[in-house]
Order: sequence, then structure tokens, then C-alpha cells
Amino acid sequence: MDPPKESSKEAIAKLLDYGVDVKVLTGDNDAVFPLHLFQVGIEAKQIVLGSDLEKMSEVRLSAATNQFNIFAN
Repeated sequence: MDPPKESSKEAIAKLLDYGVDVKVLTGDNDAVFPLHLFQVGIEAKQIVLGSDLEKMSEVRLSAATNQFNIFAN
């Protein structure tokens, strides 16, 4: 498990303050990445797993990228 860089939490907080919608694409599984999200100050709106992505049409995938902020393995 690689921890987030020390500067991550501050950088993400600044992005959020500027109104940037931060998205996370991770290869980590759902047992690991929630800790990383907490460490960097990101709240998961809803998590989309790779198995969910495989089932989505292109239209649904496009909508999901606007609706959700965490995409994980």
C-alpha cells in the first residue's frame, strides 16, 4: 500500500475551494482506497467499480463520469 503524498490533502482542498470537481481513478480495490480517500480529504459520492463500468453503455458511462467521483478496480 503506497500512502498518498504529504502534499495531496492540501492540494485537493485547494482544488475543491476553487470549485474543481476532483475525480479519482484507482487500481486499488475497495478494501484499500477508502483509507486513501479519507487521508486526502475526498468524500466519495458513490463508488463505481470496474465490474460496473464493464456493463455500462457509452451513454451511461458518459453520464457516470459526471455523476460519480470515484472509479476503482
